[in-house]
Amino acid sequence: MGFIEGSLAEAKLIGDDVFPKTLLPAAGSERNLAKSVLAERESLVAALRRHRALLFRGFDVTSVDDFERVVEAFEWEAFQVVSGTTTRSKLSERIYTANEASVELFINFHHEMSLRPTVPSKIFFCCSEPSPEGGETSIVASDVMVEKMEERLPEFMAKVAEVGIIHGNKTATNAEVGTKAIFNKSWMSYLGTDNEAEAVKRAKENLSCSTVHFFNDGSAELIFGPLNPIVEREGKRAWILPILGYTDNINMTSNKFGDGSAFPLEVLGIYEQLLEENCVDIKWQKGDILLLDNFAVQHARRPGKPPRRHRRAIEDILLLQRAIAGGGETSIVASDVMVEKMEERLPEFMAKVADFKIIYGNKMATKAIFNKSWMSYLGTDDEAEAVKRYAHLSIDHFLFRKVLSCIIRIYCGPKKTYFVAQFTSSVMAAQS
Repeated sequence: MGFIEGSLAEAKLIGDDVFPKTLLPAAGSERNLAKSVLAERESLVAALRRHRALLFRGFDVTSVDDFERVVEAFEWEAFQVVSGTTTRSKLSERIYTANEASVELFINFHHEMSLRPTVPSKIFFCCSEPSPEGGETSIVASDVMVEKMEERLPEFMAKVAEVGIIHGNKTATNAEVGTKAIFNKSWMSYLGTDNEAEAVKRAKENLSCSTVHFFNDGSAELIFGPLNPIVEREGKRAWILPILGYTDNINMTSNKFGDGSAFPLEVLGIYEQLLEENCVDIKWQKGDILLLDNFAVQHARRPGKPPRRHRRAIEDILLLQRAIAGGGETSIVASDVMVEKMEERLPEFMAKVADFKIIYGNKMATKAIFNKSWMSYLGTDDEAEAVKRYAHLSIDHFLFRKVLSCIIRIYCGPKKTYFVAQFTSSVMAAQS
């Protein structure tokens, strides 16, 4: 065994489970964390599901390469990071700097990228140099937050369940662009255009925004919703909407009920109080790695003193549906049950699948769910280049057909299994 359980003075008990679970090198074992993860991956994944957060401490993690090997040892699909409103630098294929805003600034509690249609389900943090004072990463269990809010704010929570929340986030003003502010990118940089109409179109298509408002100071407010701020997964409910925003500046965020009625300000005060009562501040040590279930845990950054250097990696993909409206329910089915039932009803088919796998195809650029051409989706109008860009998904070849605005059929050959115990979409390249 490569691990023993350590103790963290700040940790909390959630039921019978410690939050976070701290793991140290076992006596006499190697301090090679990547090697230990490879040997005990399944038990670590189970521990993450149970405890929501794992803190690895005391291992030899001194470089970007060391950190990346640990991340890769978990064998999760890398999440494709896209440009955001904050500044981060890419250090390797999977590793980025943490938010590069001034370390003296407080970054409020949030789930990573929770307002995007596709959300990373895991997030790693690695401390390469802790702050000499402050700079803790604070974490809180979102299912606990839902329970506490239902206790303290029953009328508010009942109305939220009925009509949802309309939430707004502002981008940087002209004066803030390029500074050490938390949000330091203009809407032009964030959305990749200086045309307001095109910006609104991209925000709706790529970010699931309802609309965008533009202001004379150069900023823009991206409006989301009405949204259901509570999402349920694996029997746990999570409050995923950052109603306090990401900064101490109350002008950077806005909230109202989905029916347009005013949002009670006292709710924000109680919500902030509940965060502080139920969070755990991680006092970093050099070489620490913190692994979070991004669905179950919100994180924040306490103000600190320079130097403070942290790296991060985000993994895997989680799809969230949050819209409040009549109908549109999300249906779910257990894939392991599907496998059992298919083996009962379709034994010959399942036997052949086990021997030869499945060739799976996706069409694009129709008038339905997939409404982008292959040129738009892959960012090129050259067929050879398009095939090259899909190579990382083990796609064997493409068949291009001139139907409608060009339909692309993706053939996934026997190199990759797309339906056994899990089903992985060739478009999203996600693992559950």
